[in-house]
Amino acid sequence: MNRTIVQMVSRHPGSSSSRASSLASSDVRAEERDYLEQMERDAMSELTEANTSKFVDLDGLKIHYHEAGKGPAVVLLHGGGPGASSWSNFKGNIGELSKRYRVT
Repeated sequence: MNRTIVQMVSRHPGSSSSRASSLASSDVRAEERDYLEQMERDAMSELTEANTSKFVDLDGLKIHYHEAGKGPAVVLLHGGGPGASSWSNFKGNIGELSKRYRVT
């Protein structure tokens, strides 16, 4: 892609090779910045039990919940029983729902 930009600029009437080089290098910097920003978003968007885990204190009771995403709220309630937890019940759904909703 960078070579194409350099070729296009250098073919343009009145352009100089230094201008073409400058445009190509600024394009590389923008691509690198975009790539690094996407990697950071991907790392932050990896949903784990640890990075979605939160607590609230309500009248002296410490309540644990998971939260991910932004938007209208969707509350997922799980049943009880041995080994039952919100994460074990909903970890397969939280990622997809959190793309459009604030999942709790």
